[in-house]
This record gives sequence, C-alpha cells and structure tokens, in this order.
Amino acid sequence: MDGNRSEPTGSHPLIRSSIVPAGCLVLLLAAGLCASTPPGNVFWLVDETSAQSAEAGMVMICPSHKHGAIDQAIEKLDGLLGERPQGALSSVWVCRGQQLETIALVAPRVSQIVTNPFVNDPPNTALPPHDAWPQVDHPLIHQLRRIRVTAGERTRVLACINLDGEKHRFDGRRPTVEELEWMHFAAIGAHYQGIVWRADHKPGERLHRLQNALVRRAAPLGRARPVNWLRPARGLQASALATRETLFICLLHPKVMTLTHEGKVKLPLGVPARAQSVEVALPPGVRVEQVESLLGDDVSWRSKASGVVIDYTLKRGGDMLIAKLKRGD
Repeated sequence: MDGNRSEPTGSHPLIRSSIVPAGCLVLLLAAGLCASTPPGNVFWLVDETSAQSAEAGMVMICPSHKHGAIDQAIEKLDGLLGERPQGALSSVWVCRGQQLETIALVAPRVSQIVTNPFVNDPPNTALPPHDAWPQVDHPLIHQLRRIRVTAGERTRVLACINLDGEKHRFDGRRPTVEELEWMHFAAIGAHYQGIVWRADHKPGERLHRLQNALVRRAAPLGRARPVNWLRPARGLQASALATRETLFICLLHPKVMTLTHEGKVKLPLGVPARAQSVEVALPPGVRVEQVESLLGDDVSWRSKASGVVIDYTLKRGGDMLIAKLKRGD
C-alpha cells in the first residue's frame, strides 16, 4: 500500500456522503453511474475503502509484495481475471514497491489501476513524450507523466492522494490545503481519470468545495484528452485537456509543492495571488464561447485571430479554467 500504513483502512465518512445515491460507488455521479457499471468515460472521485471494494472491480491489491514474486502475482492475476465475466470492470491497486515495473505488467491486463503518483521520485531517465504539462519541469509532474504513459491510453489511471501526507515527503506534517489542491490539479492535468482520497481525518470545507465542483464536471472531464494548445509563457504551469465541446486548463501555483534536494516538500509560507495570462492556440474551425473557473473566480478573456487569451488570478495551489467550445461556422 502507499502512504504511511500497509493495510487497508476501515470505512470513514470522507466521500460516502449523503450526496452519493444508494447502491452507487462513484461520487462524481451526476451521470448516475453505479458501482457495478464499467467506468466508461466518467471521472471518478472515491475514498480508499470504496476504491478497494469488489463493486469497484478491485481484483488485487499490492501485487508487487503481497502475492509472492511479481511473476507469481501476474500469474495469479491472470487466473482471477479469467474467472470474471467478459467486459467486467477490473482494477488493481499498485503500491509504491516496483511501481513503474508493476504498472507496465498489470496495466495491459485490466480496465484501470489505482496508484499514488506522489510517493516515489522519478527515475533519472529521459521522459517519454506527452502533451500533458508540456512546459513544466517538476519531479512530481515527471513521475505523473511517466506513470500515465507507462499505463498506456487504454487503461484508466486513478491517483491516490494521501490527505495526511507521506511522512518522507512532508516530513511528518499534513499537507496544506494549497498542496492538496496542487496534487489534485497536477493529476487531472496529467490525464488521470479519477482521484482516490486516503485520510484518517475529515477534510475541510475548502476540499469539499473542490470535490463538489468536480462532481459537476465528471462526465466531460472523464472524456477529455490532453491537447497541446497552450502557448509557452514564462512562469506558466498549465496543462490542457479537451473534448469536442469543452476545454479544461489546469493551473498550478509555482510557489506550492517546491521540493528540497532530498525530495521533501517545502512548507509554503503564504501563497500570493498570481495574475497570469493563458494564451490558447485553437485548431481551425474551433472558437471559444464562454470561459469560467472551476471554483467560480472572475475570469476575463479576449479572442485573437489564432485563438484566445484568458486573464486570471490564481489564488490557490491550483485551479481549472473551463472554456465552452464551438466548432464550425
């Protein structure tokens, strides 16, 4: 398991809240997707207990160290998958041990994997090409991208975020809300199709507000794919995903989640508001009709011959701009 403990936790009221319909697993359920339904193209936000349930399709937890050697674990996994109905949702929780190697073996076999992309440092090798976070040079972003590419486009990837923080990464403290916001948008911008919350405490109002805002965007966000539409700009940490109708731009605050040489997260001493412009080069025949922020902050935008420029003040660890697209004349 990832994080600071080795065994699954018990049930807690993190995300199994009153807004979840009876008999349904996924919190992001404006679409009404029930637990027994394959994930399709819906973004997930679930708690750890739900993610590890049979209803979520969980077949195996921690294949790299709970099921013998990795080849023995893969043989056992193949046997378990062979007993499942054809087309049934299948999920594996990949822990920190041999993370990338295990993902490479497991991902082609299952519908989705759950893993903590913030627990390990990336290997010192060349990054694979990817449209997500194209201008961002950050070790944790590199690891997010590497995991996503290793899993392949066919397999969904859900990011486990430990709300209590990994001891080695946060030096024994809990992450600030800005750091948690950063991790959410870093994962979404890297084309992870869901978030799994792990925590021993109840999240605060600000995280619940983020949670509810993502609920409302679950269906289009689940269909979005990375696009290389953003113009480079000094200091801009942004990643874009799009469907035919919607453009999502994830933004990260550069003063949040900075690392020491030992890979520990520096405690942010205040997160100053950061005014920035995001220039989007749209494909031919596509225009923007409306722009808003996920959390309702003020946004202004203006059209250009080649696309659109969005002006926004980032006041958090991360945020998302959402543009309604119109295609054709």
